[in-house]
Amino acid sequence: MKFFALYFRLELKQKPFWLEEFRKKYDEPYDLHLTMIQPRYIEESEEDLLKFKIDKFLKENKPSEEEKYLVFDNFTCEKEMDGKYTCMLMAQDNNGLINFQKKLREDLKRFDKYVDAITEQYEINFRPHITIGRNINEKSLEEVRSYFKSGYATRAVIGELVLPVVKSNSIEEAKNSNNLTTYKL
Repeated sequence: MKFFALYFRLELKQKPFWLEEFRKKYDEPYDLHLTMIQPRYIEESEEDLLKFKIDKFLKENKPSEEEKYLVFDNFTCEKEMDGKYTCMLMAQDNNGLINFQKKLREDLKRFDKYVDAITEQYEINFRPHITIGRNINEKSLEEVRSYFKSGYATRAVIGELVLPVVKSNSIEEAKNSNNLTTYKL
């Protein structure tokens, strides 16, 4: 059994000068992205069907040029079930993108074996965001929040949709181009 997710690559058009330093200190080395479908299990025999369904979906549903432009201008640090915090830059309202995600979720409901219930809830309660910090302990929160006094608005453009299909939850496997299928918009 493998697992997959779906995300948009993001091209930052404006970013805070401190963002790279912050991510090196508090995040994992993933490319900045916007997750549309949270990790789900898939049988190897269904991988081609999944790719076919995504391709068909994109032919019928593409974000408009306007919907591809996002402004991330709200910072939040949320406590996770394990007591650690995840920091995110939240996007301004984008109903087109939210509707796109809902339709995509509905179209892929056949593949409904989520890796865990927490990520399933993230997907159901979709809020477009960029995760910029993970596994932050409470002692570090004051320092983390000091980065967000002002000047953290970020503008980004949605790029291609990426489908990683992997055997293990490692950064190396998730970034390995042999495990990625990309869809142009």
